[in-house]
Amino acid sequence: MLANTSPSVQWDIPLYDDDVLWIVPRSHRRANTPDEERQLAEKRRVPLPESLQIKLNAGDGAVYSSMILHWPSNYSTKLRRVIHLSYRPFGGQVYP
Repeated sequence: MLANTSPSVQWDIPLYDDDVLWIVPRSHRRANTPDEERQLAEKRRVPLPESLQIKLNAGDGAVYSSMILHWPSNYSTKLRRVIHLSYRPFGGQVYP
């Protein structure tokens, strides 16, 4: 992240068990592929190849670069409450 100056780090901390977040590991280190772009445009809720579903228990947390491919899916009427935080460093290359 220091070498690529990621703009922010995000935290997701669910207050109830939650399995809505999906990520593509290591995708923050590269550009999106044409296949990824196409699928996200056409079928946003279908998991991308090599994606992982992040299953968190109440009070657990996930911390990730905002540059990683991440998205919610599996929406339902189930009650969800997630604390979502983001940190952006100021005074660096991205936000001088």
